[in-house]
Amino acid sequence: MDALGTVYVADTENATIRVVTAGGVVTTLAGSPGVYGSANGSGSGAQFYQPSSVAVDTNGNLFVTDTLNHTIRIVSSGGAVRTLGGAAGISPDWGTVVRDPQTIYYQAMRAAYRSPLVTEIESRIEQLMEIS
Repeated sequence: MDALGTVYVADTENATIRVVTAGGVVTTLAGSPGVYGSANGSGSGAQFYQPSSVAVDTNGNLFVTDTLNHTIRIVSSGGAVRTLGGAAGISPDWGTVVRDPQTIYYQAMRAAYRSPLVTEIESRIEQLMEIS
């Protein structure tokens, strides 16, 4: 939830990221219901494959665990989706990249998530934050 009471939801079965306003209005921010894939893009042009968790930072960016794509995705405050870490479509061994990320949270100006290779993604997130 952001400071305005907006809730962001990873709609796993529909492969979308939903927004629920404080007034209860539900809209789709990214993805297209029932369309699975790994495309970066904006709005319905972006694709997910079982997104399972969302965290929002203080700038309005969303971090998404895209579980079956084995990736961490970022959705900008403007709605553009891109892959932050992992490799879509590749089921990695436990020792490489990102495997089935499940949970993400935002804390103290950096995102962290539960996965075998936390340090790789934290490093990528810190680099991204420096670029932004």
